[in-house]
Amino acid sequence: MTKTKLSRLQKWTKEAAQQYLDEILLLSKKDMQNLFPGCSLWEEKFLGMTKSFVAHNFK
Repeated sequence: MTKTKLSRLQKWTKEAAQQYLDEILLLSKKDMQNLFPGCSLWEEKFLGMTKSFVAHNFK
């Protein structure tokens, strides 16, 4: 959050913060596979749970 509007120590209204959060789209593994066809997807895990996906195109 260091480079977002919400992190600049400003007082935000509830509506402005909600609008900002509504613009965030989390992708599923299937979404990532569709966006990066032909790439290998690696799952980054923390405490046994997947925290993120990374697409690699190693040749």
